[in-house]
Amino acid sequence: MRGGYQRMTTERFVEVLSKVDGALSGGDAHGAFAHLRPWLAYPTRVPGGDWGPAVRAFARIARALGVESLAELCLAAESPDDIQPLYDLGYELIEQELFDVAASVLARAVERRPDLPGLLSELVAALERDGAHADACKWLRKAPALLDHEFVLRYLLAWNTAMTGDVKAARALLPSLASPATSAEAVMAERVRMLLDRADGLHARSPLDATDLRGWHYVLHGSVLLRLSPHGFREGMRGRYAFTQDSELRCRESIERMRLTLDAMGVAVPRVFSLPDRDSTILAIATARALDVPMEEFDSDTTADPGLIVAYDLESAGPDLLTQLQPHRPGQVLWEHASRWVVDRPVAADLVTYLYQFNTAPWAERTVTDGATGDTVRTPADSAPPEVIGARIAALSPSPDDLSDRGVLTAFARACAAVERNGEPMAGALRDQGLRPRQWTGGPVRSNRFR
Repeated sequence: MRGGYQRMTTERFVEVLSKVDGALSGGDAHGAFAHLRPWLAYPTRVPGGDWGPAVRAFARIARALGVESLAELCLAAESPDDIQPLYDLGYELIEQELFDVAASVLARAVERRPDLPGLLSELVAALERDGAHADACKWLRKAPALLDHEFVLRYLLAWNTAMTGDVKAARALLPSLASPATSAEAVMAERVRMLLDRADGLHARSPLDATDLRGWHYVLHGSVLLRLSPHGFREGMRGRYAFTQDSELRCRESIERMRLTLDAMGVAVPRVFSLPDRDSTILAIATARALDVPMEEFDSDTTADPGLIVAYDLESAGPDLLTQLQPHRPGQVLWEHASRWVVDRPVAADLVTYLYQFNTAPWAERTVTDGATGDTVRTPADSAPPEVIGARIAALSPSPDDLSDRGVLTAFARACAAVERNGEPMAGALRDQGLRPRQWTGGPVRSNRFR
């Protein structure tokens, strides 16, 4: 029976390779990858004896896409028994944000050398970034000897256990992190403790179940999520957006959501700080006008005054700016309007309007439907000055229907504001010292994502 299944799998994979060949012959490298990726994605479906043909096909795709360095790494990793090339390929695939494929490559390496802690931790990194926290825990628990000797692996087990939503089991692992030997290890242990303490403080006020995106967003980041997508909630999005085109009216509604939330948390906004990119500048102008407060440019070297730092989307922020935004400062709140949830980022904002995978700003080139013909057409970007667009947004009035959940949002904000540890607030909007946490892609609320 098993032999018959293996033959059938091999036959199907041969068909897939034929489709890859056909797509590449037709100049469709993306289509070729669409055929191959489901087989390479973790857990790989590629039959053991077909690993070489699979990575050679992947190399051809990478070369057709102009990524010669990736093609060379694929060819070097033809042998499933040569560990270093597998590691190198897996590492590069993580850099390319192909986390599902990276996990398959690294899992093959770990199966052959389960005694290498660095290899195991890289596999866990790929699984984390793909949201496969339960699988990360399984691989870690397979290596008890490594767990006994490697603090980082014990941290990864505690962290990924918490990221599955099992707070009780994660707390039971805290004693294994009780003796950090370095400052970096102390930071790891504190990261787990902070997450668990936020969960303990919020559990009576929010369900923290597999659908509670807003609750878990706070637990993971100390951040309040202002808007849940109503689209595809039960079909797997759980409040995140997949593809969305933002609008000026949504921006205006979001300013009101931010205002209601900060009012509920007892935070005043004496001024608005703008970031240098055009999108953030437009939103900052609109926010300052809507709140009737002055606006200044954000400069971490000179700005120590309280105020609201407005970011349209921190995806566009460079590493220097993200470093400047890491420290909490008294009275300063970082608000990010649109946040891409599919990649980790060094800084999580204190408030986030919505989470997306693909987003188009209201003033960017966009796709619309022609009212006369019903056809979709591309409209050019709005080249008006930021002051003009910002003023236009501030003049809009959100409808009561758009804010029908305001009571739920403000009650949640008050609950977050009440969570403390040793008398210190744990909500990012109320903290005046320490560093903002990373923004994590995964968590207990799983979501569909589009490859």
